[in-house]
Amino acid sequence: MTKEIQLAAKMGGADPTLNIRLAAALAAAKKANVPKDNIDNAIKRATGQKDENAIESITYEGYGPNGVAFIIETLTNNRNRTVKDIKSIFTKHGGSMSTVNWMFEKKGQIQFSKGSTQDSVDAMIENAMEIDGVEDIQELDDDLLEITCQNNAVNAISENLTKKYRYAVTSMRSGYIPTTTIPLVEDEERDKVMAKFVNALNDHEDVVEFYNNAVIGE
Repeated sequence: MTKEIQLAAKMGGADPTLNIRLAAALAAAKKANVPKDNIDNAIKRATGQKDENAIESITYEGYGPNGVAFIIETLTNNRNRTVKDIKSIFTKHGGSMSTVNWMFEKKGQIQFSKGSTQDSVDAMIENAMEIDGVEDIQELDDDLLEITCQNNAVNAISENLTKKYRYAVTSMRSGYIPTTTIPLVEDEERDKVMAKFVNALNDHEDVVEFYNNAVIGE
């Protein structure tokens, strides 16, 4: 959560009234009881207010095990260290860094809470679908709905949800949706990609988010 706060502040500034993504990240952190000092330090690091090396947002691409394409978003204060580490993760697991973004389409993704209103879920979906730029909406679980939209429409849609309908936006981001997918049918294939390679990315402190074009099963 602090990484998302850093990324939001880095991209849109430290004022949550002007930075909707930061406002959503702060709301999620508050709900999860993230300590205030952690939040403040994350914003200061992202905006250069702490006496540290500048934080950069860098995206890496490549093929992981079984030819699965990955796009990896990082936040780092040492790009040489990070690129060396990410390259090592690819190489160690039989992959390589390469351009793969042509297999993805960048879309906006907005999650909002069902429990933030008296409206029924059907009414919330209907209201959201009427907002310009919304392409699709799905129920993620008992608590959340997720909108997929054009990347440049994220802020406008989020403002509509929060101001017009009073829905609580819990997260908003630009994500990569694969246009070409690779099925992982065998247990060994899934283990190489979804366990070993993905775990290595999750364990790296500079990795904020990653996307891939794997599909489990046929």
